[in-house]
Amino acid sequence: MWLTAWVGNLRAVAFYPLAGYRKVGTTQYVINGKPYENHVFAKQFPTSGA
Repeated sequence: MWLTAWVGNLRAVAFYPLAGYRKVGTTQYVINGKPYENHVFAKQFPTSGA
């Protein structure tokens, strides 16, 4: 699973690594012409084997 968190959201940026996610990169979203940098986090979950 992957997710993004805005770099200015310090609580989320601190929380996700504690929840087992690791930072794998960055991306940028442009809203109303203004760019916002986001961290990309990923976490692998075990498969059910089904």
